[in-house]
Amino acid sequence: MGVIRSILLQKERDEIVRLAEWVASTAERLEFDETLAFKIDLCLAEAVTNVIDYGFSDDRMHEIVVFVESEWPK
Repeated sequence: MGVIRSILLQKERDEIVRLAEWVASTAERLEFDETLAFKIDLCLAEAVTNVIDYGFSDDRMHEIVVFVESEWPK
């Protein structure tokens, strides 16, 4: 098991679009079905939005890293 892919996001709401594209391409690469890809996208969008909105007590730029580790057969 190891990190397969990662994405570095800025603390901006616009990054959720880029996150969705990354999730879609990662799900395709790992051959996840559409239902699983949708669920992953929904969970990550909610989690990252919460980090953006509530995770920092200052107005400085911060980076958010999302990564995938997998034991998936491919």
